[in-house]
Amino acid sequence: MGIRYRSDLLERTPELLTLRLTLREFSCFPQPGDRLHVRLGQEQLSATIMDIERGAPEDDWDPAVQLRLICRLG
Repeated sequence: MGIRYRSDLLERTPELLTLRLTLREFSCFPQPGDRLHVRLGQEQLSATIMDIERGAPEDDWDPAVQLRLICRLG
């Protein structure tokens, strides 16, 4: 993916991550099925995007550059 981003962890379960992704520079949007490498503290995790929502219920979100990603770990 031609994307530079910053992410915030919203939720983590043993199988899933929910991330708020803020796109900084991008030539394409991530798609379900894409794989991500996520760093959480000292952990490096691999995850596959299962679902994407643009924008969010929080008032400070900009739907043009922020996405909610639901990812399966592994």
